[in-house]
Amino acid sequence: MRIYWNNVGGKNHLGLHWTNPNGGPSNPGTTAQIIPSARFLPVNVTPGPTVCAASVTSAATAIQLSKELGSNGRARPTDQFDLRITDTTNNSVLATAGSGGSSTGIVADTGGVIVQSGRTYRLSETMRSGSISDLSLYNPQLSCTRNGVPFTPTSVSTGVWTVSVTQANQQFDCTIRSQRTLVPPLAADDVISGQAVGTVVTFTPFSNDTDRGGSGLNNGSIVLLTNGQPAGSSVSADGKRLTVPGQGVWQVTSDGRTVFTPASGFAGNPTPARYQIRDNDAQISNIATLTVTCSPRSDLQMLKTASAANPIIGSQVTFTLTVRNDGLSDATNVRVTDRLSAGYTWVSDDSGGSYDPATGGWVVGSLANGASRTLRIVAVVNPTGPYDNTAVATGDQPDPVPGNNTSTTTTVPVPPVADIGIAKTVSNSAPLVGSEVTFTLTVVNNGTSPATNVRVTDQLPAGYTLISDNSDGSYVPGTGLWTVGSLAVGESRILTMTARVNATGPYVNTASATVRHQHPWNSLASPPARAAKDEEGQGSMGLPPFLLSRAKGSAGVSSRLSAERAVADRAALICCKRPPPRRLRGRASGAGSA
Repeated sequence: MRIYWNNVGGKNHLGLHWTNPNGGPSNPGTTAQIIPSARFLPVNVTPGPTVCAASVTSAATAIQLSKELGSNGRARPTDQFDLRITDTTNNSVLATAGSGGSSTGIVADTGGVIVQSGRTYRLSETMRSGSISDLSLYNPQLSCTRNGVPFTPTSVSTGVWTVSVTQANQQFDCTIRSQRTLVPPLAADDVISGQAVGTVVTFTPFSNDTDRGGSGLNNGSIVLLTNGQPAGSSVSADGKRLTVPGQGVWQVTSDGRTVFTPASGFAGNPTPARYQIRDNDAQISNIATLTVTCSPRSDLQMLKTASAANPIIGSQVTFTLTVRNDGLSDATNVRVTDRLSAGYTWVSDDSGGSYDPATGGWVVGSLANGASRTLRIVAVVNPTGPYDNTAVATGDQPDPVPGNNTSTTTTVPVPPVADIGIAKTVSNSAPLVGSEVTFTLTVVNNGTSPATNVRVTDQLPAGYTLISDNSDGSYVPGTGLWTVGSLAVGESRILTMTARVNATGPYVNTASATVRHQHPWNSLASPPARAAKDEEGQGSMGLPPFLLSRAKGSAGVSSRLSAERAVADRAALICCKRPPPRRLRGRASGAGSA
């Protein structure tokens, strides 16, 4: 005959015991292992007047371990679990089972395992390779029954328990149940320090954020908030772009990096941005901040110029130093060093005492963003160099543009040269005897240096009698000396003399000018080849008058004026000569003879 049964729960039953409830023949000693896949067991019995009945019982001591996954499922699809039953007496593994797929409910079952009384068995669960390492995220809890009666196993650690078998013929059914708790990620504050003001800053906020739910951080889920931002700040609809007026823009990239781009001219620290991040369970984190602490940056620019590229040796030259802070931060403790080279001797400056000629140090102090300060140094050009001169500006803040805080000027001094020119003109080139003529003397310095002690000599010859001059006493008629004094480069002076034309000459009139340079090397033991000397210019004018005799009728005369120009030692010389006077004879009505 065959005995059939229902395999409830799909478990192994280790013994079969059947009886004849009607008192018929029975075979209580017959046992066999019944496995879940079987549905019947053939049994030999002696037929009787009634039907035999059979029942399935646990006729041996066994432990069964299964895994039940709650409705929250796996943190990640790759998370899988391994079960194990181990005899602690000899540390032998009696049974294993592993989960698969991504289903919930019973995901693994070791089946029944025959054990011995008087021993302790370890029931354990581990995460399979490739799964999250923290089993506690699944909060595993073991519940057991002994012959259908619940009891509490001994917990050793997360995922490890022990069951002690004290007597035979006990069936232990144990199930590890996991109902995963959804835990939001933990966002941490980020700080980037030492960035120069005005530079772009990039954060990776997720790098120090913590995934506490096991599903992993969704880096691209970062959103920015307007919390704590200045008035007028705004965030885009997707939370990826935060605009702060006057400060700049925060932008979240597709991979979760967050970039701060400062507004043009912004030189401070931006208000910290606030953000949140989600994990792959869509759990949102706490609010964390992104803080930028910038280092001040001052771009000091130095410019130095000279008043003359080719100053005259012995003259004064003015150096103009301009230091400017091109930002972005205010500059403090600004100092400029400009010690004059040996080619110059300091005379004065307009620093008000903040410039020390001995060290060349100019204490500027604080210089706001965009501000500038100017120093003018007056110096005498020495006969020998060097003549290159450098100014360097420094401050407490880092300078992002090296090189533009230094400026050098190099002059090429030249020896002093005074080029005195003199010209003389007459108001009437054909005057009558006894008439008045005006002589105009013009002396000019065409040189490259000022002329000092300029003197002009113009003593009228016997053909003229001086009437007046406009010299205010600087012209002495007796000697013909006109004391001009100093003439700057390009400067000219004019002397006019009014004279009466005498009947007899001579009429040639010469003016000459002399000057003595004030060379700085006059006192030197070995002066240059071009030493002090006189410069002289001459101009002469001969004016033969017309002598008219009265005669009958009329007579005409003509005269030819010849002029010569000569140059002597850089001075112009003008000579004007006229043939000797001639007596004109003729007749005219009402005229007489002379």
